[in-house]
Amino acid sequence: MEDAIAHCHFDVIRLLLLHQASLGDRDKVSIAQALCAAATVGHTHLLKAYKLAGASLDSQDPTGRTPLHMVRHYQVFRGFIYLCL
Repeated sequence: MEDAIAHCHFDVIRLLLLHQASLGDRDKVSIAQALCAAATVGHTHLLKAYKLAGASLDSQDPTGRTPLHMVRHYQVFRGFIYLCL
């Protein structure tokens, strides 16, 4: 699942979900950190891949920031639009 997410293979993610795959043993903090990192650079495809795999886009990193905090702070317009729609 993680490789499919990292490479934004949406069809593979859907197929894995059909066969009961999940984000596995990844803890919520590491997922939140990955989401925040993707949001910081406006990588909306990666955000979409995580969302499709079942990750919450409201996840908080260890400092309590969410992806929305990151796009606002770094003024990443594309990420802001994706997270707000």
